[in-house]
Amino acid sequence: MTPSTLPHCNILVIDDTPINLTLLKNMLTEQGYDVRLAVSGEIALKAIEHMRPDLIVLDILMPDMDGYEVCRRLKANPETHDIPVVFMSALNETVNKVAAFEIGGVDYISKPFQAEEVVARVRTHLRLQEQARELKRAKDVAEAANQAKSEFLTSVSHELRTPLHAILGFAQVMARSGSLPAEHQENLHIILENGDHLLVLINQVLEVSRNGVECITLPAQDAGRQHLFDDLEAILRRRTEDAQSPEKADLNFAELSPALRQLPTDLVEQLRQAVKRSDVDLMDRLIADIRAYQPDAAEVLSDWADNFQYEQILQILQEVIQRS
Repeated sequence: MTPSTLPHCNILVIDDTPINLTLLKNMLTEQGYDVRLAVSGEIALKAIEHMRPDLIVLDILMPDMDGYEVCRRLKANPETHDIPVVFMSALNETVNKVAAFEIGGVDYISKPFQAEEVVARVRTHLRLQEQARELKRAKDVAEAANQAKSEFLTSVSHELRTPLHAILGFAQVMARSGSLPAEHQENLHIILENGDHLLVLINQVLEVSRNGVECITLPAQDAGRQHLFDDLEAILRRRTEDAQSPEKADLNFAELSPALRQLPTDLVEQLRQAVKRSDVDLMDRLIADIRAYQPDAAEVLSDWADNFQYEQILQILQEVIQRS
């Protein structure tokens, strides 16, 4: 026989026939298992209290307490409920086998038994038992990690909400005061709008930590593009109003947002990639492509080039992407 790949497992054999006990002990010991013997159900239950076995080989026909009753008591006890029980008996009627499985047995070996069969069945159920333990350990580790993650997200989210509420509160007070110039009021509006957006994201993180990712509904792509272009328009307007050059002040912002919103999605994505890579040549090609598709949008991009230079445009776009 080939030695077992699961040595040092503890097996309890329960049988009132000494010769069966001897045979089973010898064949299982050869496989590297630690084998204990019990000649009755009462002795077996006391032995299990002293040391829990990894698997039990159990005869059915025994005086005083038969194998069925031993198994019932084991399955009724939470401490021994999950120990696999392999029945072994000369009772070969189907009704006997069904009864063994119904009370919790995992297998049934008929007497007279063959050594190879006994070893194979024992090895199989020990492996299944070990796999079940590994799954439970993995599950426990995953649950602990998930709990730690949830606690971390909850803590971080609360820490972020406190200063954010203060920022939004002071910004709202300043916005209601009416004493600020128009351009500063617009800056406050951008602070409040993006602060509210950040607050929504923080609340979603809290919701995920409590209920899982299924509770979050992601915004549509068009909504993200809308937010991007709105922020871009606000930033460009502020920079233009602060510029000293009269040509920069002549840029028509009323045309900027509508023209950009007419760009197809693939061109928008290419524009994003050009910004990320600071690829001025790609920007030139995009303007040519956009001119053939949407002249108004191309005209706005040309105005950018004429008034700000490409490097400044890419810097502004990058700032908007980081804020979106």
